[in-house]
Amino acid sequence: MNEARYLFAILCLIHSSAYADKLDDSTYPPSPDLESTELIQAQNFLCEFKICIDTPFAVKYKSGMKHVGYFQKNPPEIWIEKNLNTINKKLVFIHELSHVYRNSHNPYESRWLDEGLAKFWEYKFSNELWPVSYNARFKKNPILFLSDDEKHYGKDGDGYISSFYLIIYLYDHFGGEALIQKLMTSQL
Repeated sequence: MNEARYLFAILCLIHSSAYADKLDDSTYPPSPDLESTELIQAQNFLCEFKICIDTPFAVKYKSGMKHVGYFQKNPPEIWIEKNLNTINKKLVFIHELSHVYRNSHNPYESRWLDEGLAKFWEYKFSNELWPVSYNARFKKNPILFLSDDEKHYGKDGDGYISSFYLIIYLYDHFGGEALIQKLMTSQL
């Protein structure tokens, strides 16, 4: 089992280095809330992959949040950090929109799978340019793990990184979009 984890880490490191430093949006200033057309554009993007959201939900903004975004299940609301630039607001929205969809299929999903799929959709929505910071962090500490523990999913938690790279690896080697669609609707 240790050999398999080691091989997986090496493959992910090789894969991730191909995407390093493509996008650095840290110099963009905070932007206004996303327009309804931008929200619809993101929803239509997911529909192109047969991931269409029919669950009603609200989108709200707030400054000083613990996370840059989150999905509240009841009532269904997507919360986005107000002090982000437009690029990041769109990525947060697509991420949280993925949680809305997954929650409608399995509200008790393993955290690592749910977050990995949400990060995958950010990656696809950005035309595979994102996430620069994950590549740099992963190169410094190339240890991957799967966890459902909240402590691994904070601002500096590596649970997102591990979950994201596992989903990318599965996508690249075990079924592409068809596999992702199955995982998005699975009742695991």
